[in-house]
Amino acid sequence: MSQDGNSDGTPRRRWWRTPLIVIGSVLVLAAVAVVGVVVGRETAPGPDIVVTALPVLEESPAAEPLPVATLPSLTVSTSVQPSWPALLTAVDGLDDTATTASGYRLVNAGISPGQVAGVLGPVFGIEGIPVAEGASWTTGALDGPHLVVADDSLVTWTFEDPSASARPAVGAPLSAERAIELAAALLGSIGVDTASVDWQVDRFADLTSVTAWQLVAGARTRLSWEVGFGPSGAIVRAAGFSAGLEEVPDYPVVGARSAVERSGQPGWSAIGPTLISAGGPVASPASPSASARPDRPVISVAVTEVSVTEADLALAQYGQPDGSVLFLPAYVLTGADGSRWSLLAVDEPYVEFVDQPYPTAIPAAS
Repeated sequence: MSQDGNSDGTPRRRWWRTPLIVIGSVLVLAAVAVVGVVVGRETAPGPDIVVTALPVLEESPAAEPLPVATLPSLTVSTSVQPSWPALLTAVDGLDDTATTASGYRLVNAGISPGQVAGVLGPVFGIEGIPVAEGASWTTGALDGPHLVVADDSLVTWTFEDPSASARPAVGAPLSAERAIELAAALLGSIGVDTASVDWQVDRFADLTSVTAWQLVAGARTRLSWEVGFGPSGAIVRAAGFSAGLEEVPDYPVVGARSAVERSGQPGWSAIGPTLISAGGPVASPASPSASARPDRPVISVAVTEVSVTEADLALAQYGQPDGSVLFLPAYVLTGADGSRWSLLAVDEPYVEFVDQPYPTAIPAAS
């Protein structure tokens, strides 16, 4: 993983600058507490520690991230990422047993950003009453310790202490064990079950950053809490979310062969598959044969044909247009070339295709 990007190719947001949604496989059930900021979670696999010597984020080998599926975008963009479709076919004998499986959704019932700001402010030593500013609530002065809680589906929050950032770093950086201990104490005090996260520690010049990734059945979601410490252990920056995970049982699931076959049908072809990892060496792009069509130029269309040999039922993360997040049953498919793909497994009527006409013109920038 690069410094500025995630493994799925999306830019990594600088979490101390903007509200955090970190956003990519079953078994975690979270409940939102009375004040809306504490989140309880059931036991999940224990933490692992990754320490990097440079300011580069690295994944823990013990917790593979859940696939993050890309749904068709409803936004108009002039930037187009190069891509081409994968055409899936199932080998003879691929299982086609229909079943049911649980999914998960993030819930924020009973939570308000003003409440969250009121509870978290004292945790970070901020005095004052939260103030609504647009789509967020703020407490503290911007030139000192301050907290911003967003009015979004995850009720995300960020804390920063510019005065701590401006102070010269003195002393040796915190050890990984001590940084995790401090982060666990902070997150535990606001209700996060630190037994259900996967720890990651990153080194910067004057900052030790601890990330607590939310686990679901041993796999990382793209949800996390992050805390940055100075050498003395003072909290310089922090970010997280307040919504909780809720199990949604008994989604109808189609068999793997049926999921592969429908992936090429109208409507369903817009959903996936999503590449998890590539297979063998990539061949050079094919060119149309000039001798085959000497009279007219031939248009060359890039596609990848994947013969699916294995399928395992898991979860994948799906972002919705309203900003909400769903974790839905999905197959992890293995191709004959060793490539791995994620493909939605949920059956109708729990997949809805909404007619979204293309705009007649690109909206003018405001």
